[in-house]
Amino acid sequence: DGVLKLTERWDHAQAYLADMNGRRAALAAERGLTVRDYFAREELAVANAVPTAEGAIQIAMEQLPITIHGARVLVVGFGRVGRALAPRLQALGARVTVAARYESLAWAQASGYGTEQTGQLAGWLCGYDLVVNTVPALVLGEAELADLKPDCLVLDLASKPGGVDLEAARRL
Repeated sequence: DGVLKLTERWDHAQAYLADMNGRRAALAAERGLTVRDYFAREELAVANAVPTAEGAIQIAMEQLPITIHGARVLVVGFGRVGRALAPRLQALGARVTVAARYESLAWAQASGYGTEQTGQLAGWLCGYDLVVNTVPALVLGEAELADLKPDCLVLDLASKPGGVDLEAARRL
């Protein structure tokens, strides 16, 4: 049936998976299974960022009450997905700002985006129409979410645990 059960022994077998965590990798090693995480290969991770960015743009176009052209957009994080998303939004006419760690801000600024430091967003979010998070750690908590205007669309593209406080978002 094509399913490898990690309760069985698989000497010299190999499996190619995405996003292997330490627990699963240890269990596989105990069972004699060699696991290769294909997202550990940079070219595949970058290739995955493109459809993720395109999907985010599709959702934004469907859900926003305005067009992307002229929209004020904040991209939180400037890793693979952020770097794929920001130029696509800008090409559609969005006014793009990138919030990232200090070391990434120079690249964002050199690419023509406005910049903000990730840890200093509270109090500065009220003007955005779209906020897209790509950071897999909490960056948009209750204080940041409360600052958003009521019709701002927030998309969380980050890997688990995500970067948006969903409980706070429900309360607000």
